[in-house]
Amino acid sequence: MLGRRRHTDAQAALTQQADDLKCAARAKKWGMDDSAKKWKASADAAFGDFARITKEEHDRKKK
Repeated sequence: MLGRRRHTDAQAALTQQADDLKCAARAKKWGMDDSAKKWKASADAAFGDFARITKEEHDRKKK
């Protein structure tokens, strides 16, 4: 995991979230709890981007 990526596309954010959750599960399975936590944090951040983008799109359509 390198630096945090800020998404501009909702689908890309969801894709990254799913991938990061898979990595977190794999790390946890192999006893790498610190790594699993980092992957989970990355997945949470990606979902935050998805929520932000979706809200921005909704607000734009409202106007």
